[in-house]
Amino acid sequence: MSLLAGAAKANITPHVGIALDGNVRNDVSQGTHDELFAKALVLENNGKKIALIACDLCGVTAQVTEPVRQELARDGFLLEGVWIWGTHTHSGPSILGLHTPTDSAYNAHLIRKLVGVAREAERKLEPARFGVGKGFEDTVAHNRRLWRDDGTMAMNWEEIPPQKIRGAAGPIDPELVVLRFESIAGAPLATVVSYALHPAILAGDNLLFSGDWPGYAARFLEANWGGEVLFANGATGNINHIDYQNPKQGRGFTEAKRIGTILGATALAALNRVFDLKEDVPLSAAQQKLKLDFRHISQEELAWAQKTSQGIQRGRLNLVDGVPDEYYALELLSLWEKQQKEGKAKAQVGCIGLGDFYLFSMGAEVFVEFGLALKAKAPSILITYCNDYLGYVPTKTAFTEGGYEPRTAGWSRLEEDAGDKLVEAALATIADL
Repeated sequence: MSLLAGAAKANITPHVGIALDGNVRNDVSQGTHDELFAKALVLENNGKKIALIACDLCGVTAQVTEPVRQELARDGFLLEGVWIWGTHTHSGPSILGLHTPTDSAYNAHLIRKLVGVAREAERKLEPARFGVGKGFEDTVAHNRRLWRDDGTMAMNWEEIPPQKIRGAAGPIDPELVVLRFESIAGAPLATVVSYALHPAILAGDNLLFSGDWPGYAARFLEANWGGEVLFANGATGNINHIDYQNPKQGRGFTEAKRIGTILGATALAALNRVFDLKEDVPLSAAQQKLKLDFRHISQEELAWAQKTSQGIQRGRLNLVDGVPDEYYALELLSLWEKQQKEGKAKAQVGCIGLGDFYLFSMGAEVFVEFGLALKAKAPSILITYCNDYLGYVPTKTAFTEGGYEPRTAGWSRLEEDAGDKLVEAALATIADL
């Protein structure tokens, strides 16, 4: 049977005045720098139909994605093959509700938008062919965990003199992968671009809506190649753009454009190197659900949080990066209450087979080591921030090293073995396809 593909996009830019996601801010959005989109790619073969939807959002929650997935399943889509993810821009509306309140009216509107864009893409289905390309870019992504010369852990946004840094505490993933979908006549339909890099160039001091560097990369590729571009972030938990050895590197829209253009050009080159395009691409999808333990909170930690949080309210700080102790205290108390109520954290991993190439999904900010581990086991990409949000998932080693990501909070709440369990479950889904 021939592969069918269709793509569409919908504008999901919210009203000005809604809170922004991803950073501690003391103000709401004040305007739009570049519009936000949800882009859908629908694939069908031999009666099996899947939908991939990339959103210019910091992330998504099950409260948003499950109604969409269920409705599309009633339309004939494979439930386990409906994936909705955020590109992880820190300049989109608050969906995760970590530092800022969410807007229920916008969320309801977003759900209808996502259902609609998938249905529009479905209506555009046509015979297509598919191929995989790869590029390499190791100058824009950096492991943000750094060893100080005294053996302690630092984060690369802390502006420590380079001579006091021993080096990075871990690797990056320099591989950029493109999934190329085109019509039988050769016209571009859609491209999925996978790369592991935090879109947090625009951070707590920005109050304008923007897709950050993935938005620039997508616009570059759409202008120079065509079709819809769906950006899918990889294992970014400990990866950002900050080069501690480059004091001239800035932040803001100029830097977002620079990095977006570099990665857009890398993707364009990779697309032009794809020669093996297949028209008959079997589709399959599977998912596994699991329950994970929450992070243990000791009585000492609980007492500290209760003391530190006295008289503190959210929304009184504006930080470019990082989180103050007062917020950690509030988070610990909130997480402790969540543990008492829920007992376990619900998680799911997914796998989609495009012939002999695999897409894995996780709703978490997993460390790059886990993405590399999956790639070592199967020809694949990992799509994170997908279908739900579980927070940071560091390696077990990182918990002994310290630093920002392993510190217990609402965005870092799972047991130390969570990453290994997610990878194991993801690989097990291959047998279920």
